[in-house]
Amino acid sequence: GPPSNITHRRRQASIEGPLAPRGYAAMSSAGYAQRLSRYDNKGICGLPETLDSRRVFLNKAEKLVAMIRRAQYVVVLTGAGVSTSAGIPDFRGPRGIWTEEERREREEKRRNKKR
Repeated sequence: GPPSNITHRRRQASIEGPLAPRGYAAMSSAGYAQRLSRYDNKGICGLPETLDSRRVFLNKAEKLVAMIRRAQYVVVLTGAGVSTSAGIPDFRGPRGIWTEEERREREEKRRNKKR
């Protein structure tokens, strides 16, 4: 069983505060997925990133900081694109970590065959 210091309880998570969408009720992963499927066009892959103005960004950052300070717990889930836009290499892209590793391994094998 689970460790005795973990308390299990069913509780719906809710999102409140200035960044929550209007009319946003309690959220579950199933509910979230269902809301995503309500519209036809979910966007186009490969569009350029858009940036908020400095004023808009700072306003959003202040709201986020306030929410985190009030929160008892914070969990951050991100997609792969968050790291790449910050300059952290991805894994499978054209210059990704694994892609580069595979390229180096192929080159090493070629060099070893020539010996």
